Amino acid sequence: MPRVRALLAVLLATTAWSQASQSIPKDTFTPRKLLAIAVTGTRRFKPEDVAAACGLTIGMTAGEDEFRRAAERLGDSGAFSDVTYNYSYSDAGARLTLEVKDAEEFVPARFEDFIGFSDDELRARIKERLPLFDGTLPASGKLAAHVSDVLQGMLIEKHIPGHVEYDRMVQEDGGKVQAILYTIEGISILIRKAQITGERSSELPELQREADRLARRDYKRSMLEFIVEKRLLPVLHERGYLRAEIRVPPPRLTAAPTDSTEDKAETTFVDVEFVVTPGNQYHLAGVDWTGNKAFSTAQLSGNLRGKSGEIANTVQLAEDLDHVRQLYGSLGYIRSAIKVGAKFDDSSSTIRYELTVTEDEPYKMGELDIRGVDRTQEVRLRQVWKIRAGELYDATYLQKFLLEAVKMLPRNVDWTPTHHVTANVREKTVDVEVTFTAQAAK
Repeated sequence: MPRVRALLAVLLATTAWSQASQSIPKDTFTPRKLLAIAVTGTRRFKPEDVAAACGLTIGMTAGEDEFRRAAERLGDSGAFSDVTYNYSYSDAGARLTLEVKDAEEFVPARFEDFIGFSDDELRARIKERLPLFDGTLPASGKLAAHVSDVLQGMLIEKHIPGHVEYDRMVQEDGGKVQAILYTIEGISILIRKAQITGERSSELPELQREADRLARRDYKRSMLEFIVEKRLLPVLHERGYLRAEIRVPPPRLTAAPTDSTEDKAETTFVDVEFVVTPGNQYHLAGVDWTGNKAFSTAQLSGNLRGKSGEIANTVQLAEDLDHVRQLYGSLGYIRSAIKVGAKFDDSSSTIRYELTVTEDEPYKMGELDIRGVDRTQEVRLRQVWKIRAGELYDATYLQKFLLEAVKMLPRNVDWTPTHHVTANVREKTVDVEVTFTAQAAK
């Protein structure tokens, strides 16, 4: 935690000062001209950036208090887990040495809705004020707050209303920080229109139809990135443009639409552009399977719709490989995996898929636990369950069972089934837990 680290930095700095001053009479060293700042121990930062971030400058008059505060400042940033210092001096002045240890966790800084600024401009301005910023930030500490202050100043300079806030984005399971997200609050930013531009192709009209859905929606970079990955690129990948790129330049500030009902004084409108570079259109040269033993290559390839010579369609391939995984799961290979590789031949605009299967071992049925129903209903449901203990587990069967089981339960209530499947790696068995929850009466 930043506070703990800061305290640790202070303690370590104080210890270092005590050690450095043991052989020096208490009143011998007085503040004097700072001749040099040396930095050791960091692998992540340039020594000159650490020196600049400590708050001291060459030529200033500095003493013990200034050195201690410099160590505290570096510790408070969160960029270092340990900070110590020592110094030497003469009549000419003092030389300070800062010894640091880099923190372990750094995450990307993301700027969600900073209209009017390019990423390069944002990073450059922050770096100018905060030398320890390199596009990433320590997962804890005060450096993230200092970045917020710099961004707020940039808004004021451009007379953009609103205030900057930031949030540490944590994994859903409460794990590590993944990124630090900066947003502008107190201002409404709406997309007036979104336009597809770039190299002309027959796919651009379909891409434009997807883009048109963004009109009057809140501008968020994360939302645009989602649209690119889940809506636009798949259109191109279905048609063989497997190396297509879509760039999203900074949005352009624009006037409100003439039919706008929003309060123009509190709403900012932007135009968004998606610049498409389709690249080559690839055709399928063939498919190579390796690692498969439970099923023949012919059996596996029979699940793939793409044929040699046809336009390569990776969206279709992903769907087909899901069917292959289900095929493996039906014979107990619940931990099977398929790694997709590819060999591109740009001279002929062809691609050859390299599909590597890791089968692991087949799993057998372990225990079945049915909850949420009375004993009579449980017995009936157990009789319906077809996979007996010790038999190969069929991963595709559970959904079929749930549909059939709900029909067997009393129909005067709505039943919501949930399930949890546990793979026992050592025993190579699968335990299935099914819970039926009665909802509102019909």
